[in-house]
Amino acid sequence: MLKQTSITIVILLIFVITSFAQENTVLVWTTFDATELEWLNAKATEFNEMQSDFTIEVQAFADDDQLLATYNNNEGTEPALLHLTDDSTQVIMDLQITQPYSAVIGDAETIMDIPVHQSEWFDTITAHATFSDTWMMIPIFSSTAMTYVNIDLLNELEASFAFVPQDLMTLELICEELQSAIEDGSIDSCVVWDDNMWLFENWLAQQNTALVNNNNGRDIRATSFDLLSEASIANIEYMRYLIETGYAIDPSSIEDTAIQSFIDGRAPMLFADNTAILNADMAFEGDVLTSNVDFGWSGARLDTENLWLSANVEPEIAEAATAFALYLTAPENNVEWHQATGSLPLTQSAYDLLLESEWAETNPEQINVLRALTESIAETSTLYSVIGNSIEIRDALRFGLNQIILSDVDVASGLETTQDFVADQLEAYNLSNAPDID
Repeated sequence: MLKQTSITIVILLIFVITSFAQENTVLVWTTFDATELEWLNAKATEFNEMQSDFTIEVQAFADDDQLLATYNNNEGTEPALLHLTDDSTQVIMDLQITQPYSAVIGDAETIMDIPVHQSEWFDTITAHATFSDTWMMIPIFSSTAMTYVNIDLLNELEASFAFVPQDLMTLELICEELQSAIEDGSIDSCVVWDDNMWLFENWLAQQNTALVNNNNGRDIRATSFDLLSEASIANIEYMRYLIETGYAIDPSSIEDTAIQSFIDGRAPMLFADNTAILNADMAFEGDVLTSNVDFGWSGARLDTENLWLSANVEPEIAEAATAFALYLTAPENNVEWHQATGSLPLTQSAYDLLLESEWAETNPEQINVLRALTESIAETSTLYSVIGNSIEIRDALRFGLNQIILSDVDVASGLETTQDFVADQLEAYNLSNAPDID
């Protein structure tokens, strides 16, 4: 009898311990892999060692679609934090499964002894993370467009302008001078990029032009596109011009990727985000293309990946999840994260720490990008457009833009046709997810 009682007690203890562990597990779902996932797991371990009440557990998924599909069929532990790209913003808001961080934080200056640093965020970061003045997400990864230049290659080609162009007029002068090198096969093109849609949206932002209505879909859901704006037409005409002159190559015709073409010395200039060749074993310089005669300058558009806080977890789990999100983005960790991945810092404190480090001396192109971030205006256009089922709609828009750029169709007419097509897709999504919308 005593033996049976002892066994029963042991089983009960195991059950209690197991239940306690499950109840105090803070599950983080992420789409990070490689270096980013390794860093996130290391920070989870650090956080777990800092306190004993909660255990951060990270689970990785291939992409947003897999993560959200798993969530919709999930019968296990509710994830407290969901890491998703900007493309899933409207989808996750329509699922109504998240809550504002402000609901947990209130007026508190610390959560579980982790400082609340949101008041120090750059204006563009704050604007990006808030909807209708409500703090909904924490950007865990952010980047913006920049121009990379292989100075050694320009010197080898005896170019007169061996520096980073600050505007498209100067870029054209460099490309014009390199035309003979393109013709004799010394290089494939003057400038390369990987995605027409990405470049189109970034140039829209620089001209303070929104892609969709309702504050780029951030006040209320987007219901229409504005592809017939002066900026939209100018962007497509200029991209077509660069390709027709041979200064650039159609991205679909590049043998590998634009980034690899640049690294291999097949093109001296590259349009890409600031994380593209962070650790490449080559000499280059980089800066944000800030203005030109036609396009103007409003600022650098942010692309982010964000941590969303679940509304379906217990208050103590939500608090621990919030503390972990704040810990990940604390200035010291933000600096470490930037150095590992190129992700832009959120706060002035992190920016100052980077300026004081040796990193600033050895990675001046990243400091140039950070400067552009501090100078960017928190306008509608510099925030990522929130558009329904964004991945599918942007794919359709990308296809339409590519067709226009590579043909001789009138640009305005082509954009009108493309706009009608993607507008139908957006309307179908909105009717499925917000049938009462006007």
